[in-house]
Amino acid sequence: MVPRKTTLLVLYNPAAGAGQAREFFEHELLPVLREHGHEPVQIVPTASPGHAGEVVVKFLNTISEQRLDIVLGSGDGTLHEILDAVDHVGPTELHGRFRELTFALVPCGTANALYASLFPPTPGESEELLASKTQSLQSLLVDAMTTRPLTLARTTLLSMSAAPQSADARTSIAAVVTSTALHASILHDSEALRATHPGVERFKLAAQQNITRWYRARVRLFVSPPAVPGATLTPGVEVYDPVKDQFMLSGGGETSLGGTIVELDGPFAYFLSTTNADRLEPTFRVVPKQSTFPPPSLSSPATMDVVVVRPLRDPSISDASEQSRQAFAQKCMTVMGGAYRDGAHIKMRYGSNGEIVEGQGEGPTVVEYFRCNGWEWIPEEDDEAAHLICVDGEILQIEQGGKALCQALQDLGEIKVSAYA
Repeated sequence: MVPRKTTLLVLYNPAAGAGQAREFFEHELLPVLREHGHEPVQIVPTASPGHAGEVVVKFLNTISEQRLDIVLGSGDGTLHEILDAVDHVGPTELHGRFRELTFALVPCGTANALYASLFPPTPGESEELLASKTQSLQSLLVDAMTTRPLTLARTTLLSMSAAPQSADARTSIAAVVTSTALHASILHDSEALRATHPGVERFKLAAQQNITRWYRARVRLFVSPPAVPGATLTPGVEVYDPVKDQFMLSGGGETSLGGTIVELDGPFAYFLSTTNADRLEPTFRVVPKQSTFPPPSLSSPATMDVVVVRPLRDPSISDASEQSRQAFAQKCMTVMGGAYRDGAHIKMRYGSNGEIVEGQGEGPTVVEYFRCNGWEWIPEEDDEAAHLICVDGEILQIEQGGKALCQALQDLGEIKVSAYA
């Protein structure tokens, strides 16, 4: 197969990878590109937060082609910046002609969740391959048809009065993760630890600071009516059954012409959704069914996987006292430990006395695992921490009396987004 030639833009964060990204790109990556006949139209080291998005939008307005390849050396946050910038400009301002944006990812960030999900470590894999940062790039060089469509998630922050389509509503695009509760608090607090703990260790420290916190909110999971004729229909909100090892239609949902809705009452300890990634670190496989049982590629509407931990499902917990929160914190740590054991947490259940058992028993599942088109998070007004939303590392704040709406998307307007895989 002859690789297709496209317009190529190279972007990298020179401060990433402990400051080693510039040397890696200039002395290793760019020579490899040129050896394979790929000459970038532009090579841009990013200079500040938001710069990558500005560069891409400006570049898209100068080219006549319908598609663009971007070699991106960064973490997940820079990809988020680019997609967010393109979404805010919209296809109309790009003259209605641009159709496809494809990324060759070069992992230079802290966790590199999307890259680790596209190229997960496997037992027996050579150390050289594990350390490689060029597996996505090799797909571009060797066979430029080997791409994976990326499902995106748009989060909209709504005030008490704003409608989802209001010009005043704040929106943000994720390719990896959107979260509230513990994960959002961890990302929020970890920034203060970045200078002293630049690696993933800062996330573990931030987790320890927040592990006893519960978040008072209500959640509405939903599936909207199908919009793509002939696509595989997503029938409703689904929940993972660890006994059958498959997704089943969730009981208790309301179905109408507007779609299917399942409501969850808080408090919450953990609430996180992903659209492409099964892990947030190479070995932290928190949403494992994204890869072992992925949704159909043409499902309509697009879907996301949602992982939820609610303390009051524990038979031994009946109140939100300090003693209860301290006791449940240990179980939260057990859940997180299960995610580091190849996603074992999704098979955990409660015993009759609240003890956690794996792979057996008939008690409630510790983790509720859903597949749906989107969700609404409605925090209680007096719970400040419950107003935090994490969108691919960006921390947003819901205003008092407001809520967050997150919905999976097949594309940005008419622009398809994919990655070399």
